[in-house]
Amino acid sequence: PKIFKEHCHIRWDLPSMHVHNLVRGLSPAPGAWCLHGGRVLKIYRTSVMPARGKGKPGTVTVDADGVSVMTADQPLFLLELQQEGRRRMTVDEFLRGYALPDGDVLC
Repeated sequence: PKIFKEHCHIRWDLPSMHVHNLVRGLSPAPGAWCLHGGRVLKIYRTSVMPARGKGKPGTVTVDADGVSVMTADQPLFLLELQQEGRRRMTVDEFLRGYALPDGDVLC
């Protein structure tokens, strides 16, 4: 069946493996996306690590390991993303130029 834009929207309240597989299935085109600060943020690569975390789904954590977003069961690490109107880049490159504060919530 045809993939519509609504199908590509990431729901952080789902289990991490489901979100990870959604991102893998939609990469590179059309690309899974979420909203940050009212702008579209496309996610191209993620990683599931066996780590337990607590918090509301969609909450961002920035630490020495990188950027993770809480899902329904555990954090999902972001590896490659693209902000609306910008080029695709790794998380390290993204953090050098854009603010992604710890505790922000992705929609």
